[in-house]
This record gives sequence, structure tokens and C-alpha cells, in this order.
Amino acid sequence: MSATATPYGLLPIRKLGSNTNSTGVTPYSIASGYATNIFYGDVVKLASDGTIAKDTGTATATPLGVFMGCQYTDSTSGFLTRQYWPASTTASDAIALVCDDPDQVYKVQAGAAVEAADVGLNAALVQGSGSTATGKSGVTVASQA
Repeated sequence: MSATATPYGLLPIRKLGSNTNSTGVTPYSIASGYATNIFYGDVVKLASDGTIAKDTGTATATPLGVFMGCQYTDSTSGFLTRQYWPASTTASDAIALVCDDPDQVYKVQAGAAVEAADVGLNAALVQGSGSTATGKSGVTVASQA
């Protein structure tokens, strides 16, 4: 396995139990002008106004789910679906597609080696920078080591 740090956020890979993995998403509103980039694979939370926001917590994250993209009407090019939310975008119809199934299992890169005894444990998030070129998150998890 590669030791290269190439964070990609949380990627849905399967479901707990014998459920079918549809990687279904639920639409949530994004506040027009929301001033933080949200990338594919970022953890998001519910804001006090009922819209979603990037969850920047680490050990104290309060996740609603994982951001899988968004759609909105762009003022210059018309309707647009993107892999990430560009900070401060003005769009009154912005919708985030969020994987919020509590039985979803994710793959995520760790910041250091993970021992067999660490598998299945909770881990703190490490908030890295996402990429506006690829739309991918920079989130990883801290290893227990």
C-alpha cells in the first residue's frame, strides 16, 4: 500500500448488514452566499437556519452526513451541478446532495499507519484543504498511534 498522502475525504463504499448499497443522497439547502468551500467527501452538519454547513470539527464533529455534490442555477451559465460548493456563490436555489444514511460505511485515508486493533474505532477528523481543481476533499482521520 502506498504511503503517499493523497487525501480524498470520506468515500461511501458499502452498507452495514445486508442492505443494498445505493449510496442514496438526501437534498439539503445551502445558504446563498455561504462563504466556505464544501468539497466532495467533506463532512457536513446542519446549521441553525436549517441549511447545511461544512463541519470543521475534529474530535467534536457533529456530522449530518457527507457532501456528494451540489446543484444550483448559475447566474451566467444556467443550471449547474458541481462536485464542490465554491465559497460565496450566490444562488437562492442551491441544493447539497448529502449521503446521510447512518448505515453507510466510508473509506478515508489515515494520517499515519493504522494497526489492526484500530479498525472499527472512532477517530478524529483532520481538516485538510480541498482542491478546487478536482473538487475532492482534503479530510483525513487521525490514526490512533
